[in-house]
Amino acid sequence: MLPINFYNIRYSILLIILLITSCDSANEPLFSCDEHINHWVETNLKTVHQLNRQQWLTIKTIGQKIATYRGFTSEQKHKFWHDKLKEVKMLDWNSEELKHIDTLINFIDEYDKIFTDNFKNKTIDEELEDTFDVFMYTWTQDAKDNLNWSDRTIFAIIGAGEKMLSKDGDIELPEKTYAIEKLSVPDEQSGDCFCNDPDDYCNFILEIVNPNTIKFDCVKNGCQVKSGCGWMFNYDCNGQCIARKN
Repeated sequence: MLPINFYNIRYSILLIILLITSCDSANEPLFSCDEHINHWVETNLKTVHQLNRQQWLTIKTIGQKIATYRGFTSEQKHKFWHDKLKEVKMLDWNSEELKHIDTLINFIDEYDKIFTDNFKNKTIDEELEDTFDVFMYTWTQDAKDNLNWSDRTIFAIIGAGEKMLSKDGDIELPEKTYAIEKLSVPDEQSGDCFCNDPDDYCNFILEIVNPNTIKFDCVKNGCQVKSGCGWMFNYDCNGQCIARKN
């Protein structure tokens, strides 16, 4: 989910430019490798802790959004996804689909500790981690096998915090975030990782805004590992979206 800087050139060749600057390992920032974004979150944590999802949606760039989410309390993160799923239910689903979404809402309400800081970094018991992994895998497979949901639809529900606009997986994106012709956004030129390998969502988000034959992979390339990727942002960001060469 997952910013990439690239430009269309003649003969439909796509040039990928990744401007990566490493974080200072001796003074690792908590929220972003972009010093301006990191400084804003650090100095405005009281404000960040008062934000709700609707306010989060008004943030203009993906780098700022991810860093802000990292600054949320565990209670904020739980409410963020509870509210997102309630919003998703407002689309034109049938009764079985609504029941499936309710199953997910009930799960995160019962196991709200999954939103504890660094949940996936072994700071809480492994049994809860396994419960989360098994439930989410089963939930996504049931959605595909029994409801015929696409990966794109599933991504729009549990892989993106933005508003879901249709059952096909369209989501409402910030103006500056993925505008394919305007991807020279300073906060995206950092050493932060923005996707999770092996749970790769790169193609889903990019296809939403630029359907074409170009495919992307989440590649571990030395970027700064941080939280905020994968299902409900509960996994590490450990790679960056890079176009396939073939």
